[in-house]
Amino acid sequence: MTQQTNEPVLRLDLFYIFYAVVATITLLGLTWGAASHEELWPIIGIFCGTASLLVIGSLRLIGLSWVSGPIVYLVFLWVFHFPFLFLASLHTAFLDLQPSFIQQWALTGTWYEAGLFSVLCVTAFAVGTAATMSARYARIEPAEAERPPWNDDLLWRLGLIETVVGSGMVLYAIMLSGGVVVFTQSYKSHFDDLFAANAFVYGIMLVTQGVVFAALGVSQRTVKRILVYMAVFTSVMLLLGARTDGLAPILLLVVALHKRGIRIPRWLLVVGLVPLLWTISFVGAARLEGVLGSGQDVASSASPVKALMELGGSLETVSLSFQWIRGGDPLLLGGGYWLPFERAIGFVVPEVRQDLTYDPRAMSEILVSRTHGLGGSGVAESYYNFGLLGAIIFFFPLGYLIGRLDWADTPRSTAWFVAILLPLIIDVRNWFLSAPAMIFVAVLPLVIIELIRPGPRPAAIGHTGWMQSDPPLHITSLLKSEGQQ
Repeated sequence: MTQQTNEPVLRLDLFYIFYAVVATITLLGLTWGAASHEELWPIIGIFCGTASLLVIGSLRLIGLSWVSGPIVYLVFLWVFHFPFLFLASLHTAFLDLQPSFIQQWALTGTWYEAGLFSVLCVTAFAVGTAATMSARYARIEPAEAERPPWNDDLLWRLGLIETVVGSGMVLYAIMLSGGVVVFTQSYKSHFDDLFAANAFVYGIMLVTQGVVFAALGVSQRTVKRILVYMAVFTSVMLLLGARTDGLAPILLLVVALHKRGIRIPRWLLVVGLVPLLWTISFVGAARLEGVLGSGQDVASSASPVKALMELGGSLETVSLSFQWIRGGDPLLLGGGYWLPFERAIGFVVPEVRQDLTYDPRAMSEILVSRTHGLGGSGVAESYYNFGLLGAIIFFFPLGYLIGRLDWADTPRSTAWFVAILLPLIIDVRNWFLSAPAMIFVAVLPLVIIELIRPGPRPAAIGHTGWMQSDPPLHITSLLKSEGQQ
C-alpha cells in the first residue's frame, strides 16, 4: 500500500527555490562580468565558498546522510575547487602561505569566473539529486517477513580475489620501478614509470573495489580485518605521495559501511579531520623529495590550512579553460565525452582510433602541452565542452544518477553503486577519458557473479532495506571487539 505525504514535497519546493536563487546570482555574476572588477573579487570568493557549502548542506536537510554518495561526491569536489578561493578571499594572510607563482592565480579575473561556474555546477548537481528525492519519498509498506542478514559470500569471494590480484599488480609495478627505493624518490619522478604503468593504475582500482566488495559481503565481525588492510594500503600510497589513490578508497569504504549499518560517530569525524589534513599537507610537501627522504622542517611546516589551500588549486585548471576558450579554442560540444567511447570502438574498427597526443578533444593532453604541475578537473572539462551550459548538461544528470544509485540497500546493489561512483569521484580532479573504461572493468565482475547466482532484489522505494536486520553498530565498537552478527 503506497502512502505519500505532502510535507516532503513542500520541503523540496523550498529547496528548489533556494537553488534557483543561487543559480540566478551566479549566472548574473558570470554574464555581467562581475569578475572583471577587482574590488569585487573578495566578495565573489566568499560567496562561492559559502554558497557551495550551503548547497551541499541542503542535501542533508532534504534527508540524505552526510556519508551518502551525492554529498560525498560534492564534498570531494568542494575540497578540490573552493578552499583556496574561499580562504584567500577571507584574508590575504592565507594567500601568503602559498608560493608567489601560485599567488598569481588569484590575481586574474578568470579565477573568480571559474569559482562562479563551479558553484553553478554544484547547484546543478544538487538539483539533479533532489529530483530523485520526490520518488524516494513515496513510501511502500515493507513485507512483514524477516529479511536475511546482510552478507553475500559470492560478493565476499569476488572482493577477496580482486584485493589479492590488485595488491599483486601494485607490488609488481613497484618492484619494476626499483622496489623500496621508490619510497625515497620524488613524486614527479614516478609519473613516467610507476604511475603510468597499467599494473599500478588498475591494481589500485582492483584493491579499492575488492576491499569495498569484501566489506559488503562479509558479516560484521570480519569487517575489522578489512579495515586493518585498508589502513596498510593507504599508508603505502601515502608513502608514494599518491594522496588521491590512498584516500579515495577510504571515502568509498565509509559509504559502503554506512550502507550496511556501521556508523561513524560525528565526534570521530571531527577529531580525525585535523590529523587527516595535516597528513595531506605533509605528504604534499614531502613528496617533492620523497616522503621517506624528507626532513624535520617539512613536518613542522605542514598544517591543515595549507592542505586545504593546496587541494583547492584544481580551480586553476577551470580558470585556464576559461582563458583557452576566450583565446580562440572552440567548444568541444561533447567531443571530450564521446572520445573514450570512440577509442573503445577503435579496438574493433582500428581506423576510428586516433593518436591521443594530437587529439584536440583530449583535454588531458592539452593541459600537459600548455602547462605543468596541474591536475585535471571535471568542472573544467564540462566548461571546455559546453561553456556555461556544461553545468546543466553534465552535472544535472550526474547528480540524478548518483542520487538514484544511492538508493542501494542490498550488498549487490551497493556494490554496483560503489563500482560506478569510484570512477566518477576520480573524475572530479581528472578527466572523463578514463571513466567509462574504469566503470566497465568495475561492473564486469558484478555481471559475472550475477549470472552465476542472482542476488536479492533491492527493497521497495523508500524502504531502508536489509540494514534493519543488522542493528546499527558504531565503528568504535567494531574496533574494540569482533562484534556480533
